[in-house]
Amino acid sequence: MNLTRVEEGLKKAIKNPEAPLYLGLDHNRSMDSEELRLLVKKILDVHGNPQNAVYIESNPIPEYERNRIMSDDFEEPKSLLSQSVFGGTLATAKNKRRIVLLDRPSFERLLFETGNESRTYGKGKSPETRRLAGMLESYITYGMREKYWKRILKQAKAGDLIIMHPNHVQRITQEIPKESRNVFFLHKPTNVDSAGRHVLPPLTAEEIETLEKEREKARKKRARSGHQ
Repeated sequence: MNLTRVEEGLKKAIKNPEAPLYLGLDHNRSMDSEELRLLVKKILDVHGNPQNAVYIESNPIPEYERNRIMSDDFEEPKSLLSQSVFGGTLATAKNKRRIVLLDRPSFERLLFETGNESRTYGKGKSPETRRLAGMLESYITYGMREKYWKRILKQAKAGDLIIMHPNHVQRITQEIPKESRNVFFLHKPTNVDSAGRHVLPPLTAEEIETLEKEREKARKKRARSGHQ
């Protein structure tokens, strides 16, 4: 990766010096650990300063790995950086900036449980069950999660860096006028077609109501299990 081109792209992306920078980084891509370290360092050097924060999508990083990275005695093993793009990003950024993890533990557990239920239900024979499981996973992943992030990101300020998957960056920044937002896609979003339209259609009010009922039912089931 050409770091000079990255630096030039970053400078062009800063359209509003009073706003934070959204960085689209695909955690499903593989990157050389040293290249990743140099890339993150370059981005941090170009944008902001040690007083600024880094907000990072934390769900792709396993909890045990995240706890290890955030510990005071953590050392950066090359194997960790090569296996996890977001983990490597977090490891490089943590010694230079204040870190704000976007996913709360309770929500991560909900995502994990939903994913397991979706995979289990998806193998069933009922098309309706498979459809509902897909809707539920989409709603949890692309709706509620980003809504929670937006509340946290209200405190982000000039010089702060916000790192998340390009698809999330695209959806969240759509509400911000182009001339007022700072967005740099290191990797391109993957959920749009050639015309720039979202492949994933928005849910209808009826579908959202159905999902809310399913979530409430699941919440009550977990509550009962916790008291047994």
